[in-house]
Amino acid sequence: VDFNLRQNIDLLYGHPSVNLVALYGPEHGVRGEFSAGDKVDTYTDAKTGLTVFSLYGKTRKPTPDMLTGVDVLLFDIQDIGSRSYTYISTMGLAMEAAAENNIEFMVLDRPNPLGGEKIEGSLVDDGYYSFVSQFNIPYIHGLTVGELANLLNEEKMLGNGIKCKLTVIPMQGWKRAMDFSETGLRWVPTSPHIPTAEHPKYYAATCILGELGVISEGVGYTLPFQLLGYEGIDAEKISAEM
Repeated sequence: VDFNLRQNIDLLYGHPSVNLVALYGPEHGVRGEFSAGDKVDTYTDAKTGLTVFSLYGKTRKPTPDMLTGVDVLLFDIQDIGSRSYTYISTMGLAMEAAAENNIEFMVLDRPNPLGGEKIEGSLVDDGYYSFVSQFNIPYIHGLTVGELANLLNEEKMLGNGIKCKLTVIPMQGWKRAMDFSETGLRWVPTSPHIPTAEHPKYYAATCILGELGVISEGVGYTLPFQLLGYEGIDAEKISAEM
């Protein structure tokens, strides 16, 4: 969305110089209404009547048929700075598809809510790449989506080392040391379980714990990634240890 909370889909659809021909839904859907892990089918967007091709179901990389009539594939999605958040995985696969089909790929850059100076966590071990670890970058990567797109393209980290015709539209006024609260932007939930500008930090701290299946990281409750739960937990002991 823009600063006035108008959705990019609607802005592009109503712009006289743009012919919006298709939409592509990552995890959580193209308008952000699906829960984490929910498979998304191809459907028709009720507001524009355009086909929304699913990139979080049987297909995770746009096919040539999905790209028919497309001149520019546009990525305009707010990331949260952790490798396992799947929007950047979708971006990389879409860049590969753009390269293979000779289509320009354009990224509208957005701030990293964790800032641009914090880089933490291990790289991905060989044999353990997945949709939540698509690229060999640190878990807390410290990059904006535009910077990451440049990295993937120039360091030949896309499939078979291919490169796409990439254009990154830079931000104005963003500094690497900025916390999201310093950007002056309104926080809009990037997905149903990232409701506030603080939640990217909680996600970075506890998301992996939830994936281990040992504890609940609060997803499905009112404070996802901010609360931890486990049968028989001794809250006082954990509080004292922390």
